[in-house]
Amino acid sequence: MKTVLVREAREDLEYAPSLVTGFGINDETVKDAGMVMGTSIMPPGGRNYRHHHVNGDLAMYKIKGHDKLLIGPDDDLQEMDFKEGDFVYIPRGEIHGAYNLLDTPGFLVFCYTGINNVEELVKVYAEEPPED
Repeated sequence: MKTVLVREAREDLEYAPSLVTGFGINDETVKDAGMVMGTSIMPPGGRNYRHHHVNGDLAMYKIKGHDKLLIGPDDDLQEMDFKEGDFVYIPRGEIHGAYNLLDTPGFLVFCYTGINNVEELVKVYAEEPPED
């Protein structure tokens, strides 16, 4: 059988500053999956600092919460509401970030395609997150 069931995501507090990221599918759990899939929890008032990915596309599904997505470079910045039940696709190279509009945590599922682990993704920040 080639099917892999992962019951608990590996939690990572450093991958995205201010977020709790859980990695479920990657090269640690599935050989040559060609994707990384996981979850992200954004605290009330939390922020995902604007960045882009060099080597992978991103798809997300919002399970709980309401975020404001910030898409594009400074000179063409677009804002989008990202609410429960919404799907979003962000191609590699597109600058994006988000912040939580609610006083409760937000929860989403994400998938990076074309990579086997987040080290292959190559994340480039358009604005540097603050140091802890």
